[in-house]
Amino acid sequence: MDIHLLKTQEENSLIFLEAVRIAEASRCTTIMIFGDVMASSPIILDEVFRKYKTVLVTKRDVATMDEEEKSCFTHIISVASLASRRFAQWRSAAIVGLTHGMFSPDEKICRISGLVGSNRFDTLSIVELMNEFNFAIPLQKDFLPRDIRPEVFERVLSISSDIAVEGREGKPIGSLIILGAIERIRPYIRPLVLNPFQGHAEQDRHILNPFMAEIIKEFSAIDGAFVVRGDGAIEAAGMMIQAPHNERISLPPGLGTRHMAAANISAIADCIAVAVSQSTRHVTLFHHGEMLALSERSFLKAEI
Repeated sequence: MDIHLLKTQEENSLIFLEAVRIAEASRCTTIMIFGDVMASSPIILDEVFRKYKTVLVTKRDVATMDEEEKSCFTHIISVASLASRRFAQWRSAAIVGLTHGMFSPDEKICRISGLVGSNRFDTLSIVELMNEFNFAIPLQKDFLPRDIRPEVFERVLSISSDIAVEGREGKPIGSLIILGAIERIRPYIRPLVLNPFQGHAEQDRHILNPFMAEIIKEFSAIDGAFVVRGDGAIEAAGMMIQAPHNERISLPPGLGTRHMAAANISAIADCIAVAVSQSTRHVTLFHHGEMLALSERSFLKAEI
């Protein structure tokens, strides 16, 4: 075996053993591992991990994973393409875990991470979910509004992140998706263009359909927001949001009208708004008027 590879494996083993010690000393209930660190080999956990909830975070297709590796984990979270960096991976995984009931808001998690594809785990950290998110979005047992299905919410995040990373035909585009609370938001929206989804059967305009991601990317090139029911049916595209400004909402510099509209509509109705910035390609989630960045930010210029 290559000496360099052997040394890396030994270092990974030390990191994993230390993670168990730290998790025990810190009274963590969960150990989360960022699986995309490993470029080639599966992650097999020792028996000592069995007393913890173990979560694998990966961009890989779960169906193609090694059965022995899958059996090592309590949960496997597939993160969207925005999660190429550790911060983004963590926030994406935490949001998905909360919405699917994998985590509770008071959970304390030991994270094992490293550079994607490096085959070397290099970082251990302890995170309390309540401290991580309480200044952004209030956490509660029913994290999602009751009319929003978790898989629909996860799909909206995935499509939004794809738009942020890939754009349309290689060019950056922005997007705004309003999810849930359809009847509450109706008084505050009006069409900018003819609704391309009007008259189509629900199954043909459902966001969980595999082909719908490309359609949303295409229609993101036009002005206006998408409106999606909590069950996944897309109601409209090209909608102007006219929610009155909430005085308590103050956004960081560099965020423009799309993000302000998302914040205001989420404050009025119990909906979720996900905005993609065309200028920075960052994804931001809004709920109850509060914002949660799902990727690292560098506000270089204001969004138009």
